[in-house]
Parts: sequence; structure tokens; C-alpha cells
Amino acid sequence: MAGRAVVAAGYRQILWVHQTKDRGPQRTYTYYEERLAGLSGATRGCRIEDLAILPENGLPWREFAARLDRKTAVVACSYGQATIAALMAASAGLVPGRDFAMVCCDELAAWKYHWPNLARSSFDRFELGRAAARMMLQRLTRPKAKQSVEASHV
Repeated sequence: MAGRAVVAAGYRQILWVHQTKDRGPQRTYTYYEERLAGLSGATRGCRIEDLAILPENGLPWREFAARLDRKTAVVACSYGQATIAALMAASAGLVPGRDFAMVCCDELAAWKYHWPNLARSSFDRFELGRAAARMMLQRLTRPKAKQSVEASHV
């Protein structure tokens, strides 16, 4: 969702901000890889640069700021990276939404209150669970003959 939004807004230069280690037993989390795969698939033809925000690297705010301009969209893998990216940009006097675009592949309910203008992908997992439960209950209450007819048309 974030990648499609970036492309729809006209950005072709993307800075992927994440917290992925490329070595060691705690190399990465699955959702980082899944989000990067989704971003790459949705932004074919765009240039994607990589920035891992890791404690051992410090906060390279000067290098980060040098990579930003109005043609660049920062895509933060999660809330933590979005927050750190905004702080690093602020250290250089840059503001998301004014000096560069930023979107986050994550959402927290609290953002409605403390960061409402951050563009982010949203997926209501609770509603998905409710919809799945409704579908299962409907399936259980239907006669068997009708279920098999419907299944053959799927």
C-alpha cells in the first residue's frame, strides 16, 4: 500500500529506512523482508536506496539528510524507523512533507493523536478477524448441499 501511494504521488526515488541486520542469528524479522518485497513489487522502475538504522551505526543524520530532497520519498518500515528518520531530518532542519515525502508501512492507533499527518498504510486486523468469523459462521449455518454447489462454482 505504501509503495503504490508513493508511485501514485509521482515519486521515483525511494529511500527504504529499516532496522534489518544482514548478519548474525538475529539477521532480520520476517515482516521487514515482506514489506521490502511488497515495496519492490509495487515500485518497479523506481530507484530504491537502502538505509539501515542500527544502534551500532549511530544516527548518521548528516548522511541521511544529504540523501533527501523534494523528489525523494522515505518509506519507513515501521513506526520506530519513521520516528528516528524524522528526528534525523529535523537535526538538519528538514521536515517530512515539506522537504521530502515520508510514508510508513505501519500504523498504531495512538498516531491519530500524536502524529496524525504521517502518511501510513493501514490494515484493520481486528476487522479482518471479525469478517473471517462471520464467514465461518455463515458457512456452518448453511445446508451441506448448498455448500457443495457453491464450492464447485469457486
